[in-house]
Amino acid sequence: MLPDEKKQRRRKRLESLLLNEISALLASSVKDPGCRGVVLTRLRVSTDLSQALVMVRARREAQDVTGDAVLALNRAAGFIRRELHAHLELKRTPRLKFIEDRGIVESVRISTILNRLRSEGKISDAGVSSGDPVL
Repeated sequence: MLPDEKKQRRRKRLESLLLNEISALLASSVKDPGCRGVVLTRLRVSTDLSQALVMVRARREAQDVTGDAVLALNRAAGFIRRELHAHLELKRTPRLKFIEDRGIVESVRISTILNRLRSEGKISDAGVSSGDPVL
């Protein structure tokens, strides 16, 4: 196995472990009510393992996460990092930054646009406009 592959596997294992632990900490230890109502969707660790970007979304689609919840999570990031360090006994616990995961919102928006274009006859179900050459 190549050294880069080992590093990548290690990073993926760490990402999964951190995601599970942070989820558990949010459910049990974080007392700030502003941190409630979110789901952790993804976590990406930097190549040097010093930083982790945690993507969150609202539990319900109608709920807005951009404001208070992300701010509350970033306020609690130091506490969560200390708890992770204590629970996981990592040599280096990454700094955490929480951001909104807009992937689902964007996919819904794109689907809505595509459906509107289909209903207007501008694109077919195959995704090719009538009259456009197929390559």
